[in-house]
Amino acid sequence: MRSKLSILCAGLLAASLLAACAGGQESSSSSALPAQNSASSESSLPEESASSPASTEGPQAALTSFTALDLEGNPVDQEIFKGHKLTLVNVWGTFCGPCRKELPIFGKLSQAYPAEQFQIVGICGDTVDREGEIMTDIVEIAQQLVEESGADYLHIVPEGPLFDSLISTIPAYPTTIFVDENGNWVGQGIIGGADEESWVELIEEKLASIA
Repeated sequence: MRSKLSILCAGLLAASLLAACAGGQESSSSSALPAQNSASSESSLPEESASSPASTEGPQAALTSFTALDLEGNPVDQEIFKGHKLTLVNVWGTFCGPCRKELPIFGKLSQAYPAEQFQIVGICGDTVDREGEIMTDIVEIAQQLVEESGADYLHIVPEGPLFDSLISTIPAYPTTIFVDENGNWVGQGIIGGADEESWVELIEEKLASIA
Protein backbone atom coordinates (compact mmCIF):
# COMPACT_ATOMS: atom_id res chain seq x y z
CA MET A 1 0.00 0.00 0.00
CA ARG A 2 2.80 2.45 0.87
CA SER A 3 4.59 1.70 -2.39
CA LYS A 4 1.38 2.23 -4.36
CA LEU A 5 0.63 5.47 -2.51
CA SER A 6 4.16 6.75 -3.08
CA ILE A 7 3.83 6.05 -6.81
CA LEU A 8 0.47 7.86 -6.88
CA CYS A 9 1.87 10.88 -5.03
CA ALA A 10 4.77 11.04 -7.47
CA GLY A 11 2.35 10.86 -10.36
CA LEU A 12 0.17 13.56 -8.83
CA LEU A 13 3.09 15.92 -8.53
CA ALA A 14 4.58 15.12 -11.91
CA ALA A 15 1.22 15.64 -13.61
CA SER A 16 0.39 18.83 -11.74
CA LEU A 17 -1.04 21.50 -14.03
CA LEU A 18 -0.73 24.29 -11.52
CA ALA A 19 2.26 26.06 -10.03
CA ALA A 20 3.04 26.82 -6.42
CA CYS A 21 3.44 30.30 -4.95
CA ALA A 22 6.25 31.19 -2.59
CA GLY A 23 6.34 34.61 -0.95
CA GLY A 24 3.73 35.95 -3.36
CA GLN A 25 5.63 34.68 -6.41
CA GLU A 26 4.81 31.62 -8.47
CA SER A 27 7.13 28.65 -8.64
CA SER A 28 7.02 25.91 -11.25
CA SER A 29 7.89 23.13 -8.80
CA SER A 30 5.82 20.81 -6.63
CA SER A 31 7.16 18.58 -3.87
CA ALA A 32 6.40 16.77 -0.68
CA LEU A 33 6.18 19.08 2.31
CA PRO A 34 9.42 19.20 4.32
CA ALA A 35 9.35 19.14 8.10
CA GLN A 36 9.74 22.62 9.61
CA ASN A 37 11.83 24.75 7.20
CA SER A 38 14.00 22.04 5.69
CA ALA A 39 16.04 23.24 2.73
CA SER A 40 15.43 19.93 0.97
CA SER A 41 12.74 19.83 -1.72
CA GLU A 42 11.87 16.29 -0.65
CA SER A 43 10.04 15.47 2.56
CA SER A 44 12.07 14.27 5.54
CA LEU A 45 8.87 13.00 7.12
CA PRO A 46 8.07 9.27 7.07
CA GLU A 47 5.12 8.01 5.07
CA GLU A 48 2.32 7.68 7.60
CA SER A 49 -1.03 5.99 7.96
CA ALA A 50 -3.74 6.74 10.50
CA SER A 51 -2.39 3.91 12.63
CA SER A 52 1.12 5.34 12.80
CA PRO A 53 2.26 6.93 16.07
CA ALA A 54 1.44 10.64 15.88
CA SER A 55 4.20 13.20 16.19
CA THR A 56 3.93 15.23 19.37
CA GLU A 57 5.65 18.34 18.06
CA GLY A 58 6.19 20.40 14.91
CA PRO A 59 3.74 20.88 12.05
CA GLN A 60 2.55 17.26 12.23
CA ALA A 61 1.03 17.94 15.64
CA ALA A 62 -0.37 21.38 14.80
CA LEU A 63 -3.86 20.17 13.93
CA THR A 64 -4.27 17.71 16.80
CA SER A 65 -4.95 20.54 19.26
CA PHE A 66 -5.56 24.15 18.24
CA THR A 67 -7.91 27.09 18.50
CA ALA A 68 -8.58 29.62 15.75
CA LEU A 69 -11.38 31.47 13.97
CA ASP A 70 -13.17 30.84 10.71
CA LEU A 71 -13.62 33.52 8.04
CA GLU A 72 -16.83 34.66 9.73
CA GLY A 73 -15.12 35.11 13.11
CA ASN A 74 -16.53 31.96 14.72
CA PRO A 75 -14.23 29.93 17.01
CA VAL A 76 -13.00 26.56 15.75
CA ASP A 77 -10.72 23.87 17.14
CA GLN A 78 -9.60 20.31 16.47
CA GLU A 79 -13.15 19.06 17.01
CA ILE A 80 -13.90 19.99 13.38
CA PHE A 81 -12.25 16.72 12.35
CA LYS A 82 -14.41 14.49 14.53
CA GLY A 83 -16.88 12.31 12.68
CA HIS A 84 -14.95 12.53 9.40
CA LYS A 85 -12.74 9.61 8.39
CA LEU A 86 -10.49 11.83 6.27
CA THR A 87 -10.08 15.59 5.97
CA LEU A 88 -8.21 17.36 3.20
CA VAL A 89 -6.70 20.52 4.68
CA ASN A 90 -5.81 22.99 1.95
CA VAL A 91 -3.50 25.86 2.97
CA TRP A 92 -4.01 28.64 0.44
CA GLY A 93 -3.45 32.34 -0.07
CA THR A 94 -5.51 35.09 -1.66
CA PHE A 95 -2.44 36.28 -3.59
CA CYS A 96 -1.82 32.84 -5.09
CA GLY A 97 -3.16 32.16 -8.60
CA PRO A 98 -2.83 28.36 -8.38
CA CYS A 99 -4.68 28.44 -5.05
CA ARG A 100 -7.56 30.37 -6.54
CA LYS A 101 -7.76 27.98 -9.49
CA GLU A 102 -8.16 25.05 -7.09
CA LEU A 103 -10.98 26.56 -5.03
CA PRO A 104 -13.75 25.53 -7.47
CA ILE A 105 -12.27 22.02 -7.68
CA PHE A 106 -12.30 21.63 -3.91
CA GLY A 107 -15.76 23.16 -3.75
CA LYS A 108 -17.00 20.38 -6.04
CA LEU A 109 -15.09 17.62 -4.25
CA SER A 110 -16.38 18.75 -0.86
CA GLN A 111 -19.87 17.72 -2.01
CA ALA A 112 -18.83 14.46 -3.66
CA TYR A 113 -18.44 12.23 -0.58
CA PRO A 114 -20.54 11.37 2.46
CA ALA A 115 -19.59 13.71 5.32
CA GLU A 116 -18.62 10.84 7.58
CA GLN A 117 -16.09 9.70 4.98
CA PHE A 118 -14.52 12.93 3.76
CA GLN A 119 -14.51 16.68 4.14
CA ILE A 120 -12.38 19.63 3.05
CA VAL A 121 -11.15 22.43 5.31
CA GLY A 122 -9.31 25.47 4.01
CA ILE A 123 -6.71 27.49 5.90
CA CYS A 124 -6.17 30.93 4.35
CA GLY A 125 -2.59 31.57 5.37
CA ASP A 126 -2.27 35.20 4.34
CA THR A 127 -5.20 36.38 6.47
CA VAL A 128 -2.63 36.89 9.24
CA ASP A 129 0.58 38.89 9.18
CA ARG A 130 4.06 37.65 10.09
CA GLU A 131 3.25 38.08 13.78
CA GLY A 132 0.12 35.98 13.44
CA GLU A 133 -2.26 38.96 13.75
CA ILE A 134 -5.47 38.96 11.70
CA MET A 135 -5.62 41.30 8.68
CA THR A 136 -9.29 42.15 8.20
CA ASP A 137 -8.85 43.46 4.65
CA ILE A 138 -7.40 40.12 3.53
CA VAL A 139 -10.17 38.25 5.35
CA GLU A 140 -12.69 40.21 3.27
CA ILE A 141 -10.87 39.29 0.06
CA ALA A 142 -10.84 35.64 1.12
CA GLN A 143 -14.56 35.74 1.83
CA GLN A 144 -15.20 37.13 -1.65
CA LEU A 145 -13.03 34.50 -3.34
CA VAL A 146 -14.76 31.70 -1.45
CA GLU A 147 -18.18 33.00 -2.44
CA GLU A 148 -17.27 33.49 -6.09
CA SER A 149 -15.62 30.08 -6.44
CA GLY A 150 -18.27 28.02 -4.67
CA ALA A 151 -15.71 26.72 -2.18
CA ASP A 152 -18.25 27.02 0.60
CA TYR A 153 -16.63 24.63 3.07
CA LEU A 154 -15.01 25.74 6.33
CA HIS A 155 -12.07 28.12 6.00
CA ILE A 156 -9.82 28.92 8.96
CA VAL A 157 -7.97 32.13 9.83
CA PRO A 158 -4.76 30.73 11.37
CA GLU A 159 -4.13 33.20 14.16
CA GLY A 160 -1.86 32.71 17.17
CA PRO A 161 -0.48 29.23 17.91
CA LEU A 162 -1.77 27.71 14.67
CA PHE A 163 0.25 30.29 12.74
CA ASP A 164 3.37 29.52 14.79
CA SER A 165 3.07 25.74 14.63
CA LEU A 166 1.91 25.26 11.04
CA ILE A 167 1.66 28.30 8.77
CA SER A 168 5.13 29.62 9.55
CA THR A 169 6.57 26.27 8.39
CA ILE A 170 4.77 26.24 5.02
CA PRO A 171 7.34 26.89 2.26
CA ALA A 172 4.85 27.55 -0.56
CA TYR A 173 1.16 27.81 -1.43
CA PRO A 174 -0.91 25.83 -1.98
CA THR A 175 0.05 23.14 0.50
CA THR A 176 -2.37 20.30 1.14
CA ILE A 177 -2.36 18.00 4.15
CA PHE A 178 -4.57 14.99 4.83
CA VAL A 179 -5.55 14.25 8.44
CA ASP A 180 -7.66 11.68 10.27
CA GLU A 181 -10.44 12.48 12.71
CA ASN A 182 -7.88 13.20 15.43
CA GLY A 183 -5.96 15.71 13.33
CA ASN A 184 -3.03 13.34 12.71
CA TRP A 185 -1.37 13.55 9.31
CA VAL A 186 -2.18 10.76 6.87
CA GLY A 187 0.94 10.47 4.72
CA GLN A 188 2.93 13.46 3.54
CA GLY A 189 1.87 16.99 2.74
CA ILE A 190 1.74 18.05 -0.90
CA ILE A 191 3.07 21.35 -2.20
CA GLY A 192 1.51 22.63 -5.41
CA GLY A 193 -1.79 22.18 -7.16
CA ALA A 194 -3.29 19.44 -9.32
CA ASP A 195 -6.34 18.75 -11.44
CA GLU A 196 -9.59 17.24 -10.20
CA GLU A 197 -8.88 13.72 -11.45
CA SER A 198 -5.54 13.58 -9.67
CA TRP A 199 -7.08 14.74 -6.39
CA VAL A 200 -9.85 12.14 -6.66
CA GLU A 201 -7.29 9.38 -7.11
CA LEU A 202 -5.29 10.55 -4.10
CA ILE A 203 -8.39 10.97 -1.92
CA GLU A 204 -9.46 7.43 -2.75
CA GLU A 205 -6.01 6.08 -1.87
CA LYS A 206 -5.94 7.97 1.43
CA LEU A 207 -9.41 6.72 2.36
CA ALA A 208 -8.36 3.15 1.59
CA SER A 209 -5.24 3.52 3.77
CA ILE A 210 -7.25 4.31 6.89
CA ALA A 211 -8.50 1.24 8.72
